[in-house]
Amino acid sequence: MNVEELAKIVNFLLPVLAIFFIFSFYVFSVNLWHAHASRSWPAVDGVIRSADLEQVEVATMYYAGTSYSVKVHFDFTVQGAMHTSDNMSITDTLKSFGEEMHANIYLEQFPVGKPVKVYYDPDNPFFAVLNPGFSDEFVRYKKTALWRLAFLAVGILLALAFKSFSAGL
Repeated sequence: MNVEELAKIVNFLLPVLAIFFIFSFYVFSVNLWHAHASRSWPAVDGVIRSADLEQVEVATMYYAGTSYSVKVHFDFTVQGAMHTSDNMSITDTLKSFGEEMHANIYLEQFPVGKPVKVYYDPDNPFFAVLNPGFSDEFVRYKKTALWRLAFLAVGILLALAFKSFSAGL
């Protein structure tokens, strides 16, 4: 592969990487903002409507096996209107476990009919969570995501440098 062919590949990949970087940064920023804002949302009383355990076969390049997902639905009332949500937190809407025992232990926290505090967005009560702020998983993910975004930015800068270099030949 010569420099001209490589330059064509870089010219194609550069906008794709840039768009992916911008989109990833936007999604990450929106989640950060909502998680931060949720710490000051008003709270109302709610009740657990259902809590289900779902077994899912997972096959990725890093893991293959069974995953157990917990989905919790809860009802709450804001200004006389009944709402239902399944968001545990802004940053952790579906809880997954590698072992069924751990999923069942987590599931036991949410028996049907259990009263809970529900935190809701005053501008959009359909957007509600049981745990405002940042989940532990998100804090760990945030560190990984920041590194990924940094590597992506470095890749874009290197591609730009190569493009400038190849244009000068």
